[in-house]
Parts: sequence; structure tokens; C-alpha cells
Amino acid sequence: MICLVWGPSASGKSAWAETRACELAQGASSGRATPEAAPANGVRPAPDETEMAAPARLAYFATMQRGGREAQARIEKHLAQRAGKEFVTYETPMLSALADALVDASATVLLEDLGNLVANEMFGAETPNTDIEELAGRIYARLLDLAGRVRHLVVVADAVGEAGWRGGGLTLAWIECCETCCCLLANAAGEVVEVRGGIAQTVKYPPRAKCHRDIHEPAHTSLTAKGRPMRHPIESLRAAGRAVVMAFSTFSRIPMPQICWEKANMRYLMCAFVLVGAVVGAAQVAWLALAGALGLSNLLQGVGYVLVAVGVTGGIHLDGLADVADALSSHAEPARKVEIMKDPHAGAFALIALVCYLMAQVALAGEAGISGVRDLVALGLIPLASRCTAGLATLVLPSASKHGMQQSFRDAGRTDARPLMLLGAEGALVACAMVAVRPVFGLGGVVVCAACAALAARRARKEFGGFNGDQAGCLLQTCELALLALFVVVQKAGLI
Repeated sequence: MICLVWGPSASGKSAWAETRACELAQGASSGRATPEAAPANGVRPAPDETEMAAPARLAYFATMQRGGREAQARIEKHLAQRAGKEFVTYETPMLSALADALVDASATVLLEDLGNLVANEMFGAETPNTDIEELAGRIYARLLDLAGRVRHLVVVADAVGEAGWRGGGLTLAWIECCETCCCLLANAAGEVVEVRGGIAQTVKYPPRAKCHRDIHEPAHTSLTAKGRPMRHPIESLRAAGRAVVMAFSTFSRIPMPQICWEKANMRYLMCAFVLVGAVVGAAQVAWLALAGALGLSNLLQGVGYVLVAVGVTGGIHLDGLADVADALSSHAEPARKVEIMKDPHAGAFALIALVCYLMAQVALAGEAGISGVRDLVALGLIPLASRCTAGLATLVLPSASKHGMQQSFRDAGRTDARPLMLLGAEGALVACAMVAVRPVFGLGGVVVCAACAALAARRARKEFGGFNGDQAGCLLQTCELALLALFVVVQKAGLI
């Protein structure tokens, strides 16, 4: 039987899984010999072909690779936690080690944890393996093979989607692969247990026990007349709230609560992305008002305007600008350019592009004169307009790769046109607001955003073979700089 133990970090799931494994081993080994004692240091590497040790009947498969002070501290903690429980520990960081482990057919195996195994397989080679379907299928098949060779397999999985992980497409690909493996194992498992705060709740029972409900049964869900799933209004509000939290967790440095990163919650993430722009715009407007009240110089006004945005967003979109500049400067094939954008290192052309961009933004922000509330509102709407443009491009343009941040957003809302319609409505409202406060700037802004999006689409098709998250960040920054330049030009021409 497969038992999946799932829960957030530091929830007590490891201790519960060890206890459950011991219970299963005792039930399976009644009348059998006592499991062999563990080595003195509590750890045994995966045996090689020459090892003649007796098969283990209570085995612990450790997937964390040794390296770093934090990893070693966690290993020591779990070794102490397993002391006296007769576990034989095997170092199995990779799938190949699972096949080599020498265990008895009546053994109970505890594998901890699934997230480390996925990370080791995904990032173990020189080039990360981002083919989620292939990788998740291979991990699932190997775990099923292991489960078929032993009596019980207990798998510990971390709720990585709730951990508030930050990062780009590779981090999201890892999260999606972990969640895919969890779903596959949950379907095959005879027992699924969720542990939170040391309290275990069985959400899928063994076949002989009463099954209260399956782990995949959607809550508050009914069917429409056409047979499509329909959410309860309360659940829809919760999903919208989760989308807002996910948007701020991904695209800002504002602390947010930890939630589950599910595709259902990601569906409206691009719509909530505009709210991040509202916060950025409000912060920039507050700085411009303060700079005007204090009579600061144009240089300080411009520098503060730029730093406020970087402080709120963490510069995540500037990273996309730098990656695109690096890729374009390589003059390589489209597939190679996409690989260059994934490289976390910054090249010389990326630094040149960033310096030129920031200098231009500081100069334009310093030149922007503030003659009243309407000017402040017009400038405050720029981050909203740029995010509407980048969000629409993310949902509409074809992806450059099967897996990544942009593709995750597209997949989440592929079967539902409402996110695209809502984001389009948000863009229309922002455009109307810009026209209302400053007509010439507003109308010109619509043309500028459309032109930037068209150029980005052409560049994506010609240079990269598709769109991705880095290009979305580059498009956002391009729109903001172009709109700021338009504001200054219109103002200097006396059309405001």
C-alpha cells in the first residue's frame, strides 16, 4: 500500500510519517525476524553490486543531498528523530538510487521527501529538465515500481505551493511538478493524510476503511445546466482573494500570507496583477507629492520615483528587461536565446541595458512637472496601464516553451475566457481614466501601449519563437518608459 503524508513545512508530518511507518512495519512483520539494526552513524548509502547485506525491512530513503550547513542541520535533526526506531537509512537523492536499494519484499519504506527528489532530478543535470509531464511521469513510475517491490511505501510530500516560494519559471515548474507527482500518488495511494500543526487528518482511507471523501473532491462545487463545474459564490470570492495574494507574492515584496498555489487560484492572477500596479502608482504619486512639497531637485525627484518602484516590486520586471537584452545581443537561434534568458547570470549587455534604462527613467521622472492633482493621477495610472498591457500579452501571445511562468498563467485560464475579459475590462477602465484626467496624454497612451505590445509580439515571434515571462517584464518596463516620455513631451508642448 502507498501512504502519502502531505503538509506544509514544520507541520509535524515527518514525525507522524515515521510513526505510521513503524505501525505498518509491525503489522507486516508479525511472526518475522526483527529488522536489522541501523549502522552506527544511522546512515547507509545505497548499496552497490558488491554489498552482501541482508535486505532491510524498515527502511528510510533520504532524498536530501548532503551539502551546506542548513541541509546538514536538517539531516542531523531527522537522524535524532529516528533514533531507536530501527530504521535503516539509505541515501537516495536520485531515482537511480531507488532501484539499487536492497530492501525485503515485506519491508515498509519511508521516503522523505518528494520535493527534494523532484528538485534533484530537475536540476541535477547541467541543463534543468523542465518537461514536467515527462519528469513527473518518470518519478511516478519509479515510485510505483518501488511500491510494487515492498509491502508498504510511505511518501512524505511538502505543500510547496503554500510555502510562498519566490522566483521565475523554474521555481514555478518545480512547484507544478511536485504538485503533479502528489496528485498522481494520491490517486494511486490507499491512504492520504494531511498533517498541520502536528494534527493529522486522513482525507483518503485504505480500501477496507470507510472512505469519507476523496482528496480531489472539489469543495462548494456544483454543475451548471451544461455540465460544467460551477463554484459557490463564497468559494469564488476566496479564489479571487487567493489570486490577489499570489499576485503580490509573485510580483512585489509586500509580505503576504501563505496559500496553496493551485491552477484554479492562478486563473485570475493576471487580473490581480493590475492591483500591484495600483500600489506602485500610489507609492510613486506619494513620493512626487512629497518631493514637490519639500521643493526637492529634479534629480532627487527622479531618483526617488525609480527607487520607490524598485522597492515595491523588488526589480522583478527589470530582471526581465536585462534577460531580454542579453538574449538579443547574442544573435543566436531562437531556442538558444530562450536558454540565455533562463540563465541567472547577467551579461555585459544586460548591465548596459539596465543602466541606460534607469538613467532615462530618472531623467524623465525629474523633468515631469506636477501642476496639480490631475498630473499626479495621470502619472499614477502609468504602472496600471503597463501591467494591463503586459498581462494581456501574457494571456494572448503563444508561449516560447511548454513550461514557465507565462505558460502556467495561460494554462490556468485556458478553458475559461473570463480572466481575459476581466483583464480587458480593467485595461479599458485605466484607458478611460487616463483620457478623463489628461485627454491628449490618455489617447496617446493607448496608442503607445498598443504599439509597444505589437512590437513585443513581433519580436517574440521573430527572435524567440514565442512569448515568456521575461519578455512580459521587458514589455512592462518599455511601456512605463514610453508613457513617462509621452507625459513629458505632451507637457512640454503645452498640450496638458
